[in-house]
Amino acid sequence: MAKLTRPKQVILIAFLCVVIIVSCVCIYKRTWQVSEYEAMASQLKWETGSEGKLVVIAINMYTQDNDDRLPASFTTFDSLSGYMKEKWKSANPNGGQFRPNPKVAGLRLSEDLSPETILATEDYLWPEGTKCYVLADGQRKWFRDSDPKNWNPKASHAGPKSASKSPAAP
Repeated sequence: MAKLTRPKQVILIAFLCVVIIVSCVCIYKRTWQVSEYEAMASQLKWETGSEGKLVVIAINMYTQDNDDRLPASFTTFDSLSGYMKEKWKSANPNGGQFRPNPKVAGLRLSEDLSPETILATEDYLWPEGTKCYVLADGQRKWFRDSDPKNWNPKASHAGPKSASKSPAAP
């Protein structure tokens, strides 16, 4: 192998430095883009959780005005329109809104439903395959669509809280 002359050594070292700097910039930029996407997704999920909280508040206000009962026809949120200004939108990038659980229609919120009963859910999955579920105790939970065997089972509204511990399906 031939020895490199001094000018060629300097050019080779400068070239290697440029390659290293460009690689570092590309890695930094990729990391920054990923964290920016994650921050945006986190913000959208926070907004959806806030909308879910508004759903819970509207349902609680309705039940307080109606002898602790959910609307008899709970297939849409039309009966709750006086308790919310806007539709039950979700910030889901795939679009959609919250949908009520028709299986809990007409039931008493405090006596017939367990705290884990699902009152509403988003109608579309998020890009990572999750949905926001609004529970009777006011919590908003995120689950994969395959999780509902734990959170979306048979019917907890068949009797009083003590009769069943599992939530009702939307």
